[in-house]
Amino acid sequence: MRRIGGYGQFVRYSEMPVAHAWQIYGTANGLNSQEEFVAKINAIAAKRAFNFVPNGNPLIGCVELNNIVTADDHSLIDIANTSYDFPPQIVKYKLFEGVCDMAD
Repeated sequence: MRRIGGYGQFVRYSEMPVAHAWQIYGTANGLNSQEEFVAKINAIAAKRAFNFVPNGNPLIGCVELNNIVTADDHSLIDIANTSYDFPPQIVKYKLFEGVCDMAD
């Protein structure tokens, strides 16, 4: 089941090497060190990318948000229970114009 775990106001999307993302966001990337960050990205890529070669400074996509609202595990929103269309190809983010009513 695909679920929505939060939302926020879109600021920008950019691609950058992990080292640069770590300089900018540090532990806000969700891990305690740049080494953990690289290891996690490489582990995910190894499962999903064809002919993956581990990289010490992979290029990653960074989505910046303001006014973030997150849901705990018991409050995740089942996409099927919303009026929003989320094709399965969406893996990074879905952009909506205006105010999101998912919190209602």
